[in-house]
Amino acid sequence: MADARPINPKLSAWIRDRNEKDVSIPEINPNRLEEIPASLPDYSPSERQLILLRNIERKTKYPGYLVNLVPVFDVPLAWASDLEELIYYLQSLKERNLLKFDEDLLIKRFHRLSPLSSFVLPVKINPDGWDYLEEKATKLEDKTQVFVAMSFSSEMKPSWNNSFRPAISKAGYKAYRIDVEPHIDRIDAKIITEIKNSRFLVADVTE
Repeated sequence: MADARPINPKLSAWIRDRNEKDVSIPEINPNRLEEIPASLPDYSPSERQLILLRNIERKTKYPGYLVNLVPVFDVPLAWASDLEELIYYLQSLKERNLLKFDEDLLIKRFHRLSPLSSFVLPVKINPDGWDYLEEKATKLEDKTQVFVAMSFSSEMKPSWNNSFRPAISKAGYKAYRIDVEPHIDRIDAKIITEIKNSRFLVADVTE
């Protein structure tokens, strides 16, 4: 079996993670190829399982939906170092009754000599998995949104477009301002809800 280990697993996982979350990727020059991985967290096995489950959740259109993973290409979804580690996390999630898939199919294909690049593994989140994700979603450190409170005037648009939003994105979060999406909620209720959905708040008191 060919080695599925990325050249730099942490850098590969970081780039894939930002793509999955639709967060922009800053320009990476040769000087930063070692600097970026050194600054990234070393997730524990339990944290990597949660990250993998969240990435599967992100691809799930509705409860019971089968998500097709391509294990040889989806190693970064778990911040894993290679295919064997990814499979370990998949099996662990199944043993914990958080994820469902055909384990016999996975093991048989994993040990075959034929190329794994075309192997697709359908997986779906179990009811216990949805409960687990909901429980974890309430933890502050798991939130990626940042609420920005500032004036909506045209004079402040450059500050939003050129300063606040790109700086928050560069830090690995998604900036949210209450006027950026249409809604029919009461404005005060919507503000309270989105602040609760955020990791932290940035307030600018200009104007």
